[in-house]
Amino acid sequence: MLKEYMSFFINRRAFSIVLTLAFIIIFIFYILFAKIDIVSSGTGVITGSNDKIDIVSPDPGFVSVFNLKTGESVHKGQLLFSYVNLDSFYREKTLNELVSFSERNVRKVSDNLVLLKKLINPDAELPYNETYAGSDAGLSAYKFYHEKLELAGDEENYLSRIDNIKKNIDNLNMQKNTLEQKNALLKKSAAPAVELLNNSAEISKIQSQIIEANFKILDIENVRKKQRDDFYNRLLGEIVNESKLLSEQKKDILKNTGEMELLRNKVKSNSVLSPVDGSILDITQNLTNGSYIEPSQLVMKIKKDKVDRLIDARFDARYRPFIFKGAKVRIVINSPGYRRYYEGFVSKISVDSFIDKDTPGMRRFYKVEIQYDKEKQKVPEYNEGIQVSVYAISKKMTIFSYIFSLINSNITFNVW
Repeated sequence: MLKEYMSFFINRRAFSIVLTLAFIIIFIFYILFAKIDIVSSGTGVITGSNDKIDIVSPDPGFVSVFNLKTGESVHKGQLLFSYVNLDSFYREKTLNELVSFSERNVRKVSDNLVLLKKLINPDAELPYNETYAGSDAGLSAYKFYHEKLELAGDEENYLSRIDNIKKNIDNLNMQKNTLEQKNALLKKSAAPAVELLNNSAEISKIQSQIIEANFKILDIENVRKKQRDDFYNRLLGEIVNESKLLSEQKKDILKNTGEMELLRNKVKSNSVLSPVDGSILDITQNLTNGSYIEPSQLVMKIKKDKVDRLIDARFDARYRPFIFKGAKVRIVINSPGYRRYYEGFVSKISVDSFIDKDTPGMRRFYKVEIQYDKEKQKVPEYNEGIQVSVYAISKKMTIFSYIFSLINSNITFNVW
């Protein structure tokens, strides 16, 4: 009997030891690996966002569509009014005139290029054009054409002069031949030396005249060639310049046409839509179709049907490094026996902290705006003014890390 009792006692003690060790191991694993939310606590009160929205004109212009009345219901995305933007309207008009001007220039330059290229052919003739020829807006091709006609006249004059000089050279050659024959006869007849010298001098004089005449022909040919080369060089230069001008004009048309289409669409789409569901609370200055509106002018006021609930909270300034925009927040209603919480997020944080003189030591706080997370839950329709406790989640960490971080720390964290 005693042995059985001792055996039972030993087995029970061993079981207790094993159970205790298992509990300790589980507890250690929990401390090392289980993560908890580290939160910064604050207080707040339920408020409502402003239920009135001011609708202002974005730009100056004339109202083109306005059919609403005070008290009329509107829904989100509904047309409130349309207007013609004056800046866009006059800019579009100016661009339209520029495009028309550029198109006329393109036609003119294109016609000019065709005619200029024809003038490269020496035998080309240009037809008379009443639109351009002889006017201030004349094509440069006709100017070159008249120069070419003058050049052709000069060519005939040069050829005539050359022909006359050649005839004179022929006469001089005939005189030279005659004098050479005379010189031969004088030698045969043993004429005096004086006559031979005089005859030879006449031959030399005529030879000099022939050489001088040939130089005149060369001079005329050089002048003729220089005028012809100068004309065709200037003609080719004009063709290059007109080609560049045509390319630039076409680029301007493409650029201005694209901008003009954008402005036309902007003029057509200058409409102001309702941002919310609600009703027209007030229409200022009795606006109607055709009324002029200034930039940023108040046009109407809309009262929203549904007002979003917000939490106007505050956090101790010590927790500011752990609070950031978009941080998850848990919201608890401060009511006896109420344990349900709602989820939200930080939407705004005040730039600077403020002093609360009613707190011990006049502590500093940051104002924080918190919105309910509508995607995860239905927003509660509590009345404004209800106090709540808020817990901004900074991060997750293990229990061991949390305990270790509190060593020699003056900041008090709360654990959710």
